Amino acid sequence: MTNRASAVVACILSLHLANGAHAQESVSDPAFARYVHLMEANQFAEAFDLIIPAAGAGEPWAQREMTKLTEAVVYPKVHRPETIGPEYAEAMALLINRLQRGVEEGNAEAQYALGMKALLAEPTNRELARDLLTKAAKQNHKGAMDMLIVMGASNAKGVTSK
Repeated sequence: MTNRASAVVACILSLHLANGAHAQESVSDPAFARYVHLMEANQFAEAFDLIIPAAGAGEPWAQREMTKLTEAVVYPKVHRPETIGPEYAEAMALLINRLQRGVEEGNAEAQYALGMKALLAEPTNRELARDLLTKAAKQNHKGAMDMLIVMGASNAKGVTSK
């Protein structure tokens, strides 16, 4: 793997496999092990196709890793893509494409990720953010519920915080 490809993997995923809990999980959960393998092999399309539905289905490993991917989408400047090169931009474009597909399929994790991206983008698209976060909150996505409360939309179309 090239240095740039390694940096892409590190920036997108921040795998933390040195952590014993994560290393143990990779042994005990074949889906997580496959995801890690796909990311390390720069097979991002397949990795994203694996993680987004798994996170939507409530798989703990996928939700944890999806949080990292969401951070990369929402806060791209933190990950300094300009220092990594075009591989990062391509991987991020692919991730956003897969998240958009997830939104169309009703995946709460994807709705939350793109809702946060719309909210924190420059310029902000609060209407789109509210719509996506409301859809995620209706599926009991805690982060979306909390953000709607912060946005002042706690009464949005039947959404209640639990």
